[in-house]
Amino acid sequence: MKNPIELSSNILTDPHHTILQTLNSKCKSIGIVIEQGFGARIFLQTRILESLTKSGLNPVILTTGPQSIRKYLDNKGMQNIQVHEFKTEEYKELRNSFFYNLFKYIRLFALKTRTSRDFLKIERKDAFANNNINRKIFFILISGMVQLAKLHPVFMYWIIKLENTIFRTNSNYDFFKSHNPIALVTSSIGTFDHDAFILREAKLHNIPTISYVLSWDNTSVRGYGVNLSDKILSWSKVMQDELINLHNIDKSIITTVGVPHYDAYQDTLWSKEELYSSMDIPLDKKLIFFGTKSPNTFKANMDIASTITKWITTDPNLRDYVLVCRLHPIYFVNNRDKTGLHFDEDWESLQQQLTSNILTIDYPEIIDGDLNYFMTDTEIPKLGSILKYSDITINMFSTLNLEASIFDKPTINIAFDNTKTEIKGYKQNRFNIKVDEMQTHNQRVINSGATQVVHSYAELHSSILSALKNPSCKSEARKNLVENECSTHIGKSSDIIATTIINFCES
Repeated sequence: MKNPIELSSNILTDPHHTILQTLNSKCKSIGIVIEQGFGARIFLQTRILESLTKSGLNPVILTTGPQSIRKYLDNKGMQNIQVHEFKTEEYKELRNSFFYNLFKYIRLFALKTRTSRDFLKIERKDAFANNNINRKIFFILISGMVQLAKLHPVFMYWIIKLENTIFRTNSNYDFFKSHNPIALVTSSIGTFDHDAFILREAKLHNIPTISYVLSWDNTSVRGYGVNLSDKILSWSKVMQDELINLHNIDKSIITTVGVPHYDAYQDTLWSKEELYSSMDIPLDKKLIFFGTKSPNTFKANMDIASTITKWITTDPNLRDYVLVCRLHPIYFVNNRDKTGLHFDEDWESLQQQLTSNILTIDYPEIIDGDLNYFMTDTEIPKLGSILKYSDITINMFSTLNLEASIFDKPTINIAFDNTKTEIKGYKQNRFNIKVDEMQTHNQRVINSGATQVVHSYAELHSSILSALKNPSCKSEARKNLVENECSTHIGKSSDIIATTIINFCES
């Protein structure tokens, strides 16, 4: 591999590539990194892209799914927005190295949260149950380095600085040379592997960086970032406090902006008639919403759905209800038909056994192409509409707790798995739903009093009946949860983010 410093020496010394001259140039390109559909949801399926364009900036999409993004933009009439392929081959080579994984795991496990501590215990337990002596030695080393990193922020600072120096590449030299962006926007602070590398590359080219935190759990679950973001956009004050207190980020570079794709929950929801018609649900029926968990880590999705439908047919208190069951997107990542049979689950057969008067399965519309988890524009308003018209939401410690609370709807969190199904092999402890229950961000939700946690089918049944009987019971707690975890910017977040980016580029 060529020395990245040698490769870029001409760039760093060429005054044409300085930040000042770039800002004064006529064409102010801004790079936006999109690695998967959730990033596209933030930047492309909100008002952000349009606002940046109207301001005079020239967005250039750096993406691992150039074909999907190009087709999407063309269909939206945005042919003028350039798309550049994100080169990650060199990253993948580095990720296989011993020292890369050493630094990665230190950043992941050194964060002072219950989640990081529990994950380290699980990984270490798994390593010592393995016959591979090298893996055992590796995690002994990891554990020691993690303890050192936790002693004082200065240790973590130098560990990250060393990692950023060693694992600096110039894989996307062509992108920076041809587009010369005045800033680069990412959807993480470097807690995701590719974003960590591209943030380093941006610094190599003296390009300022802006990082939006992709999801509400990232600041407590994903470990330390790479401390290279010049501006960080957080969901809420809670997330801001985690960035300051856990990640040692200076408050001055953090702006609370909310959640842009939640703006649609105030702007573009369907009517009840439109929603019911699209799902073939009789208008006189009421809805119970069940959001499934990834079948990779949770094996009771179908059992829960089947059990609730049995209650609907046998319990007089539930006879007016239909269960709307939304399948997790991972069902369709590698096999995009609607059977889910690659997880030993036959949702089609379950649907055929019942009628739309009892069960309706919602299949997320995923765009087939080279970008994983890229959903159609209709998915955000459709999900919001389901939440709005459902009387209760059932899930397994997901953002649905927040989203249902936006609509002031009762939520129930399931904290039990299928006792008949034993998860075997690697990291079996990690796939215990009770581990999820104890995660830092989920404990905040539980302690807020906004949701109900159940540990058995009997508790689930009684909690459903209780919530339907008294839906306003936890209303104030749900309101506080939304304000704490999503901010008060719902409906305005896209505009706040766009304005923040524009002001950053002009400063």
